[in-house]
Amino acid sequence: MELFLRLLLAHMLGDFVFQSAGLVDLKRRSIKGLAVHAGVILFWNLVSVWNYPRGWAIGLLLSAMHFTIDWARYYWRYHSALEELAFFLGDQFLHFGTIMGTMAAFGVFIPWGEFKHPADMAWPLKLILALILLIFLIWVVPLLEKMVVEISPYCSHPRRQTKVNPVQRFAGAIERVLALVIFVKVSPFIAILAFIPRIFSDSKRRCALYRAILSLAFTLLVAYYLAKF
Repeated sequence: MELFLRLLLAHMLGDFVFQSAGLVDLKRRSIKGLAVHAGVILFWNLVSVWNYPRGWAIGLLLSAMHFTIDWARYYWRYHSALEELAFFLGDQFLHFGTIMGTMAAFGVFIPWGEFKHPADMAWPLKLILALILLIFLIWVVPLLEKMVVEISPYCSHPRRQTKVNPVQRFAGAIERVLALVIFVKVSPFIAILAFIPRIFSDSKRRCALYRAILSLAFTLLVAYYLAKF
């Protein structure tokens, strides 16, 4: 459990928190971008498992596989929002699989049953899991919102842009964290109110509504799980 959470947190930090829009663009244009990203991934992998038995070997192997997946993607281009979403989900599925595969190669397997009872986890594991879920809400959900909503021709843009506006990301982060706190401390029904301003923040109200619904769904799922802590 602990090794899996450490490696998953390292992935979330390297692939989302410390991967800027500029680095994403550089990865698409040159191998140099892939090398820089691979260095970031290697750093967080080694930091996360430095005191774990054979941690350096685990970090090196996982980082090498991460680079291989990204290198393979370098030669493939998507041409629609649906393709972009499929590639994103496929990419993350492969990275998730390499984490489990690397652990299995070193004789470590994930006790999935323990995730059903987070209240029984040791507090360091609770903290790591909470950080992973917060990164998911603040960095991953905006990307999913954008890609899913832009499948609709009404909400798509002539020029494909993967990056999320920093102001929108910040506002969305406040919205989701606020809803999270209200859900846990006050009421799940009142938490829904935190997403109403989103609907009036865009001239395309229908697109804003779609984004608000997606954001609400992900936030409520995370909040429901965190409430079990």
